[in-house]
Amino acid sequence: MSSSDAGYEIAPPVSEIRYVDAGPYRALLVDAARLVVIAQYAHSAQLKCQLRVGSVQASRLLGLLEDAGVITGRGTDGKRTVLVSIERLDEALAVLGACTSEVC
Repeated sequence: MSSSDAGYEIAPPVSEIRYVDAGPYRALLVDAARLVVIAQYAHSAQLKCQLRVGSVQASRLLGLLEDAGVITGRGTDGKRTVLVSIERLDEALAVLGACTSEVC
């Protein structure tokens, strides 16, 4: 029986976590990724409360996390799936925060 038959998805390898140009959101993106992966839950209200950002910033961070491959887009039920396991958090954070404007 494959993992998809068992009713769960296998998270992508960390190599599939993509660097995204977050501009001024770089530090917040890393913090948001840490929060979302630890909680295994992604919602704008969570980011607004925990990171003390506004609605627009929280939505932008969710979009960046989706672009990076950390979370999925909204499903038919409106929920997002976190694609990175807690065990791989440090690797994912290294990919997301590795590139600075001086280097890239």
